[in-house]
Amino acid sequence: MSDKPTVLVFLATSRQGSATIDALLDSGKFNVAGTTRTGTSPALTARGVKVFPFKIGNQASAEAAIQASNATLVWFTTLMQSTRAKEAGHGKDIINACKAT
Repeated sequence: MSDKPTVLVFLATSRQGSATIDALLDSGKFNVAGTTRTGTSPALTARGVKVFPFKIGNQASAEAAIQASNATLVWFTTLMQSTRAKEAGHGKDIINACKAT
């Protein structure tokens, strides 16, 4: 990757994650990395996005993705599928992972 800052987009294949990746790539100002459940996405890889695995609710996998991507910025969204308490917990996992790396 170049000298540009790297943004790690959690849930990269979600609607909001995909839109965020599109905007970041279109800007040309960032290296872009993303997370998926499996750590693979041929479509993202073909666009130059580095892809890393992430398991929702698992802070260690968030830390691993942040470290492996060498991200300087992180973006994440909620799933809109669970309770507010679970959503808050997922966000806290990512924030705590950022603090730990």
